[in-house]
Amino acid sequence: MIDLDPFSILVTIIYVGVLYIFLSKFFFGPVTGILEERRAAIEGRLEQAQSRIEEVEKKTAEYESSIREAQSEAHRYQKAIRDGALEERARLLVEARDEAKQLIDQARAKLGAETVFAKKRLESEIDTLAKRLSETLLQDQSR
Repeated sequence: MIDLDPFSILVTIIYVGVLYIFLSKFFFGPVTGILEERRAAIEGRLEQAQSRIEEVEKKTAEYESSIREAQSEAHRYQKAIRDGALEERARLLVEARDEAKQLIDQARAKLGAETVFAKKRLESEIDTLAKRLSETLLQDQSR
């Protein structure tokens, strides 16, 4: 059996107490300090990482906003160019129609003048031809 005398129990309690104090001062204290430093460093890094993530998300949102604005500006610019080109096209069509109408009117006027001239010439030639014909007929009848 185990011999449990009060002196051994007291010595064991003293040894355990001294061991506890020794381990607390030289082992558990430094280990706890190291673990606390690591925990603080990890928390600091996590906070830095979180702030960087927030910063990146903010910049990403700014870039996306800038891209949307640039695309919107490009669409407005393209629309303005397209509208300008359509207006220019319409103006050129009106000018071309006006020019074609003027050319047609000029051609009609020229044709009208030539027609009048041709009629007058034909009328004068008809008179001359009629006289010749009548002379020829009269000469043929007199023979």
